[in-house]
Amino acid sequence: MRQLADAWRTSVNDVCLTDLARAVRAWRRDGGPGACPDLPVLVAMSTRGPGQRYGPGNHVVGYRLLLPSSARRLAVRAAPHRGGEWAMGHVRNVVPLGVSSVTVIDEELTCLGARLTGASMFYDVHDGLLGYVSFTRAGGVVRCGVVYDAALPRAADLARH
Repeated sequence: MRQLADAWRTSVNDVCLTDLARAVRAWRRDGGPGACPDLPVLVAMSTRGPGQRYGPGNHVVGYRLLLPSSARRLAVRAAPHRGGEWAMGHVRNVVPLGVSSVTVIDEELTCLGARLTGASMFYDVHDGLLGYVSFTRAGGVVRCGVVYDAALPRAADLARH
C-alpha cells in the first residue's frame, strides 16, 4: 500500500478510500441493475496540531466526502465548479457510511511481552449511520473492518469486495 501511495504521490489513506470506492461500486452492481451514484461517506479527520499528536482527548470532526463510484463522476469533474456543485447536490444519500483510518505505532505496543503484529478498529453505528468502514494500519498490515446495521441490505457482502 505504501509503494502504491508513493507511486501516485498520495497517502495510504487515499489508496484505502480508492479501494473502498471500487468495492462499493462492485457491491452495488451485485445488487442488480440500476444507477450507481457517487457515495457520500462521513470521514473522520483529526484536528490535532503538530505538537498534540499523543495528547489526551478526542479531537475529531466528520467530513462529508463523495466517493466516486459512478461513470457520471468523470463528466462532473470536467464541468465548471458551479455546474459540478449543482450536479452533486442531486446525488442522494443512498448508503450513509462512516469511514476512518488510524495508524497504530506498533513498535511501542506489547501484550504480555509480545510485539503487536496487527490491530483492528470498529465503531458503533448510530444516528442514521448504517455502516462503518475502518482501515487500521499496524504491523505492516492494513486491515479493513466493516460494521453495519441489519437495515442495510446485503451489507455483509461489502467486505468481500
